[in-house]
Amino acid sequence: MKELLRILCLVSLSSIFALFIGGCGGGGGGGDGSVTASSDDNGIAYIGLTSQASIDENNAQQLTGESYEGGKLASSLASLGAVSVESQDHLGRPRVFEFSQTMENALRSIDLTSRAGGTFAGAVYHTSGTIYGDCGGGVFYDIDVDDQTGRFSGNMNFNSYCNDNVTIDGQVQFSSRIALTTGKLVTFSFSFDNLRGTSEQTTTRMAGDISFDASTSPEVVTANLRMAVDSQVYQVTDYTLHITDRTGYIEVSFTGRFYDPGYGYVDISTPEVFIINDGYENPSSGVLLIQGRNGTQARLTAHSVGYCEVQADTDGDGVMEWDSGWIPWSDLYS
Repeated sequence: MKELLRILCLVSLSSIFALFIGGCGGGGGGGDGSVTASSDDNGIAYIGLTSQASIDENNAQQLTGESYEGGKLASSLASLGAVSVESQDHLGRPRVFEFSQTMENALRSIDLTSRAGGTFAGAVYHTSGTIYGDCGGGVFYDIDVDDQTGRFSGNMNFNSYCNDNVTIDGQVQFSSRIALTTGKLVTFSFSFDNLRGTSEQTTTRMAGDISFDASTSPEVVTANLRMAVDSQVYQVTDYTLHITDRTGYIEVSFTGRFYDPGYGYVDISTPEVFIINDGYENPSSGVLLIQGRNGTQARLTAHSVGYCEVQADTDGDGVMEWDSGWIPWSDLYS
């Protein structure tokens, strides 16, 4: 992926998510009442509807927006960094994509092709150090590296790590592999149970895992995440992104399941890939489809970097009866 894109991802990770902290209400009454909890030792539990949501004209915009962004995962990720006011007028790139790129950027900053005193020496060795953010804080890494296989694993401790006004705190465990001939990352995965961040009014914790396969094109990112913001926890499961780097733009498509505690889950697909041009946050084209209970569904269409449209089949007959019309990306949750 382009280095510029990685930098932009750091900025938009927090700034776009802040839009949802103040702008989104909770869901309600979309499922059949089934409630369950999925938790860890830090108490980040999804407690909400686990039945499939019924999509209607009252929730179509919210559910499509949440599904595109990784949902209220979006709002909670805002607390992982400072807020850029100039970026709050648009929706931005998919949040799981943004957050995964933030951690990837930090990992790629570690020099794994050399060690003190020379290059690969044909042995398993231990190394540690600190990567400093461009606006404060740092990431301390502690790694075991196998020179022969290119595999390495360890911990990264984010301590007010700030890069392009995005700040992250918490510990991440990871395992990865680099190509010995090029020194480039091939596969890598992150696991975390208590990443924490604070915005002006919200403290958020996140648990889950994100894995990457950069050995193919498109690059594949898979995420299973739970996010606590205020009194709500949202989650995505088997959320898989395919990312292709083109000249002047990237292509992003994704599938998975998104859970809103008030409505239940929807299944996500992208019949048409999203095109995100260099220098822009919103896609210029692409289609997202979410599927609910009894054949109900909704479709999000990107018409331009400024406008999108949501249509919904509210009775499961295959016809989109409800239409938002062309709306600014910032109105997706209204």
